[in-house]
Amino acid sequence: MRCIYVGLLCVQEHPGDRPLMSSVLLMLGSDRAILPYPKEPGFSVRNVSYQMESGSSKASSSAACDTSATLIEPR
Repeated sequence: MRCIYVGLLCVQEHPGDRPLMSSVLLMLGSDRAILPYPKEPGFSVRNVSYQMESGSSKASSSAACDTSATLIEPR
C-alpha cells in the first residue's frame, strides 16, 4: 500500500507538488516517514455516458441503446 501511495504522490498534476527522489527514497525506506495526502493525478479516467438512438421506419417505435465510453486524459 505504501508503494502505491508514494506512486500517487509522484504522478500529481503539478510538478512542484511531486516529491523529490530523495524524499521518495525516505518515504519508501522508513515506516515512520509521514506521507502527505496526494492531490489530483496528472491523468484520470472518466466514464462518459451517452445514448444512441437507432433509426426506425416507425416514429412510435424508436429504440435507445445506453453506451459508456472511457476517456483517458493525459497531462
